[in-house]
Amino acid sequence: MTTIATLSITITTLLVLLWCQTAPDGSRAPFGSILSILSTPAPQHELFGIRGFASDVEVAFIDIHFDQTRDEQSIPLVQGLGSNMAPFTTFQLASAPMTNSSLSPEAYISKHVGTRHRVTAKIPQITRPVDASHMIFGLSTSLGRIPETIRNLKHWAAHTNARFLIVVAPHNPAASSPAEPTIPEAEALFAAAGIPHVTFLETADDWIDAYIGLIAPLHAAVEPGLTRWVAWIDDDTFFPRLSALTAALDSRFDPSRPQYVGQLSEYFPHTAGGGMIAFGGAGIFVSVPLLEQIAPHAGVCYKHRRKGAYTGGDFRLADCIHRYTATKLSVLQGLSQLSLKGDASGFYEAEREQPLSVHHWKSWHHVDVPGVARVAEVCGDACVLQHFRLGGGGWAMTNGFSIVKHGAGYGRLMRDDEFDKLEQEEEKAGTDVEVSGVMEKTWDTSRWDAADAWEFSLAPLADKDAGKKQYLMEKMDRDDEGNMVVDYVLRERGVGRGLIRVRLMAA
Repeated sequence: MTTIATLSITITTLLVLLWCQTAPDGSRAPFGSILSILSTPAPQHELFGIRGFASDVEVAFIDIHFDQTRDEQSIPLVQGLGSNMAPFTTFQLASAPMTNSSLSPEAYISKHVGTRHRVTAKIPQITRPVDASHMIFGLSTSLGRIPETIRNLKHWAAHTNARFLIVVAPHNPAASSPAEPTIPEAEALFAAAGIPHVTFLETADDWIDAYIGLIAPLHAAVEPGLTRWVAWIDDDTFFPRLSALTAALDSRFDPSRPQYVGQLSEYFPHTAGGGMIAFGGAGIFVSVPLLEQIAPHAGVCYKHRRKGAYTGGDFRLADCIHRYTATKLSVLQGLSQLSLKGDASGFYEAEREQPLSVHHWKSWHHVDVPGVARVAEVCGDACVLQHFRLGGGGWAMTNGFSIVKHGAGYGRLMRDDEFDKLEQEEEKAGTDVEVSGVMEKTWDTSRWDAADAWEFSLAPLADKDAGKKQYLMEKMDRDDEGNMVVDYVLRERGVGRGLIRVRLMAA
């Protein structure tokens, strides 16, 4: 009866409001205005400096302490942190206890939240930045993009002694924005970020010509007895852990011999159309002996123009290598072109080894990768995108990126009529096992894409999990004790419904 009475009062109130509304000509508001009132968005609130929360919010707190070990191989790819997920407490942000409290909403929640969940994770021993003085990275960008480029490079290149050749258009004071640095100012910004070995080259070329035009400058920059690798990258190529990249190159490929190392596109039509070449955004690594073979032909390679759809600088570099040398591409697994558009969270959340590189994170899809990587300030580069399971029930965490509750549990696979039938028989026989490393196919596809367009590179895949609850990282900052505080937010149609605050505890 109480519910019916409340509903009756609410409807009566709406009708009175409508009756009181008048149009400019004095007529009463139309009945359709009811829909306008009913569809008015609920009040949205700010919490922990993040906007857009609903009045009712579920909040949980987790503290992760770290146990460093020198035996990195002993650390499981996916660590279980405790037997249960942290408990949630529901707060009504517009309620009298909160609005009348002398405490701020943040302080009130911190005081009244349920048990702060405390867990411990293993991480590799945090070490000094790797020495990368034997590597020269070449890239083409613009002076206007330098501040963002530094933000990208700082995570992985600062204090490593890596060398950089950066091609930019000449500074034009008349056309430049006030925020665009000059080359001397850009050099100072790099030095302040811990990247002092930077050489700028000015050119009027477009970025594709500038890319292939790096052959001769890179060859001239080689330091005999020191340089082992030169690399072509984009200004949004990101290496989560440079020490892992240098170790992979030096352990798998002999730099005293001609080497052409990189990765194909994950999207099979791009690889089928463009050929077996290293796609530039993932990083292209050329040994000095191979560079010496193509350097005499740098002028011809620069003037060469490709026809058709695949005309980028990485394709022209491949043409140059294939025409003037017998060296073929060596694929380095872990490098990622990331030819994924839209929601690429399935790639980042897949319980796999940390990628050696990521790309397209501010164009084809949108992830603040340098922001995600800030977790390294507390737990080292190896903990970026590290995978944890938070108790059972499908809860999983990708460090710095997200916390999710899988609606269908772990290790789901894509629907396939033939396989599904056979797997159901396994389940009945009690021999079914969880498939590790399954990647949820969250990114955009089109009706023209073959069903297996990504399987050759990214399988095992899972269909998009309609029942998944996803808390994405929206804010990350150090607190007064030096801990990294990471806020993961659950949104429904853009409105915040839940928040998990994780403190990564400083040693």
